[in-house]
Order: sequence, then structure tokens, then C-alpha cells
Amino acid sequence: MSPMKNEGGEKSVNESIITVVSLLKENSEGFTVHEIAQRLKKQGKIVQEPELLKCLNQAVKENFVEQNVIPLSTGNDTSVRYKPGPKKVPPKWLFAGPIVEDFDYSRDLRDWIYYGIFYEAPLTITCTHKGTGEPSEVLVRLTAHNYGDPHGIGKCEICGRIYWFEIKRRK
Repeated sequence: MSPMKNEGGEKSVNESIITVVSLLKENSEGFTVHEIAQRLKKQGKIVQEPELLKCLNQAVKENFVEQNVIPLSTGNDTSVRYKPGPKKVPPKWLFAGPIVEDFDYSRDLRDWIYYGIFYEAPLTITCTHKGTGEPSEVLVRLTAHNYGDPHGIGKCEICGRIYWFEIKRRK
């Protein structure tokens, strides 16, 4: 099954966006649709360029990816290159991890809010419920993957937003 196909529903599309954004971080100049498809193929993920383009368009719409149109030196032709956008995506291991499954967290990336980098993990963080009510505390759970830097994750019980953050070790 192609990772870009929507057979797995919204979860599959969101995981595809995470995979593509992770790949885009490898090159500051960005990649074309064809270059992304080739790199995914090297990873053993066969994708059709039209499906990949749909995934990229969704990622651009949600600000996970930026689209740059670059004029080519060969006349009026242009090249479209994609780079990571201003909105951060969680690591795939966190998005698809057991905490998300066990605590029934949303699999919709639009509900996931990056909360920043901390040197010491907070026990709670504050949610403003999209600016619609009194702020409330969100309980944070900590997790790590393969001895890497831990991450925190928590779900607001009022509005359903998922907050995640990185915890960096002091050097």
C-alpha cells in the first residue's frame, strides 16, 4: 500500500504529511514532487506523483509545507519546490505512538499544537481553548524514542487540542 493513499483514512494522510515534512528537512533548497517521490521510493515507499501532489497541497493548505515557484533559465518555465512550513509536525513515532492510542488523542494534525522546547519538563501546560474561554491546565505525559530527547504530550479535555513539545538535555 502506498503511504499517500487515503485507504487508512485521515490517519494515513496525516502520517504521510509527517513523512514528507521529515524528508523535506534534508535539503534547505527544497524538493520537487518528482524528487520527493524518488526519495520515498529509495525508502521503500512507492507513491504516485498525483497522490503525492494531493498530499503536498493539503500540507501547504495547513502550513506544514511551503511552496516556492522558481523561474528556470529556460524561458517561461518554472519549477515548484517544497520546503517545511512554519507549522511544526510531531515526529512520526510520537504521532503514531502508544500514548496517542492509549489516551485516545486526535489523529488530525490540525488539532496538534507545538508548544516549544524546554530544558525541564513542565507538569502541566495552559490551554486557552482557541481563545474561547477561561484557560485551563493540561496534564503532560513524557515519552521518548530510542534513547533520543524526550517529548511531552497532553490533551486538553475541554477543546481536544493536543499539545506537544521537545525536551532538550542540557549540555
